[in-house]
Amino acid sequence: MILTCPTCAETIPAEEADVSTGLVRCLPCNEVFRLTDLMGATPEDAPLEQQLPPKVERPEGAASELAVIGDQLTLLLPRGSNRAAGWFFVLFSAFWNAITWTVALGALFTSSAIPNEVEAAGGSGAGVLDLAGIAVFIFLIPFLLIGLGTAVAALYLFFGRTALTVDREQVVFVRSLFGREWVRRRPTSDCTAVDQRLAYSRNDQPVQGIGIAFGGNRAWVLGSGLPEREREWLCYEVDRHLRSLGVLRTPG
Repeated sequence: MILTCPTCAETIPAEEADVSTGLVRCLPCNEVFRLTDLMGATPEDAPLEQQLPPKVERPEGAASELAVIGDQLTLLLPRGSNRAAGWFFVLFSAFWNAITWTVALGALFTSSAIPNEVEAAGGSGAGVLDLAGIAVFIFLIPFLLIGLGTAVAALYLFFGRTALTVDREQVVFVRSLFGREWVRRRPTSDCTAVDQRLAYSRNDQPVQGIGIAFGGNRAWVLGSGLPEREREWLCYEVDRHLRSLGVLRTPG
């Protein structure tokens, strides 16, 4: 059986055809086609699970970097794609940290000043501590950590990178900031859907991102700051790649 790519006119080896999914990939141009189309059958002749979703072209001005080499898809989202959320975290972090650190440092300074006051009054300040001030500082530690978390979130939204890698074995989701990486992994076989999903709500309005579902209502959501057309394109590309690997067999 000889298959010819309709995009680049290169010959596609028969072993590149996946009979289980009805899809075939052209390695020179990385396009994926229905096997029935290349063999001359009409798309309606293919079973429903072998049909691809409608093709979505890369929108003009898309800043995301997408590459497919063999069985591996790599997606790198642009820095600062969600500046609106970034500025929110900057303002919230500044407000939160100003209050909590002012109270915490005030409690510590009050605690350290009491021994000096005792000595000034003619007594021995050794071993004298303001337990109330120390208790206040200990109580504020969780709030200080929350403030630190909001500051890190603000930095990430402006300077962090988000990457997604999909191959036959696993899906890897990486967030990185100044050389530090946070990595999540799931088996590729666990993927059940790729679509736009709710990331969060802003002013009671839903903000969607690229959702990769793994069953049980568990999903990773990324790229919520990207334009809608760019999210649609990336959903299509990730969905198409998973279908070419034989993972997704239902319409996206």
